[in-house]
Amino acid sequence: MAGRGEAEDDEILRLLPPPISFCCPITQHLMGDPVAAADGHVYERAAIEEWFRASRDSLRSPMTNLPLPIVLLAPNRALQRAIEEYLQCRPELARKELDRASTAEAVRLWAEELLIVAVRPK
Repeated sequence: MAGRGEAEDDEILRLLPPPISFCCPITQHLMGDPVAAADGHVYERAAIEEWFRASRDSLRSPMTNLPLPIVLLAPNRALQRAIEEYLQCRPELARKELDRASTAEAVRLWAEELLIVAVRPK
């Protein structure tokens, strides 16, 4: 029985999704700046900060919907390093995340520009 070739192994690896623990439960994307919240879960910093801003009247966990006693975010450097090392082995995922971030930033800038035009006196 012939063994698999390196190209076939690379293709299998390419098709595997990243570990779920590397993805933010809010955005479902790979985290670049993972932080632990008071609920014990880890989130992408920007996503959980936006969650807090949007729900400032009633701070609740995005995972459990239970009240959070404190708004404290602790960087998870070990997880961040693990994700960075993983992405070094999976450059196609790093490119995909960069493209996604670039698209999101372009949409944000476009929306900001539309808002400025909409409120500008005529």
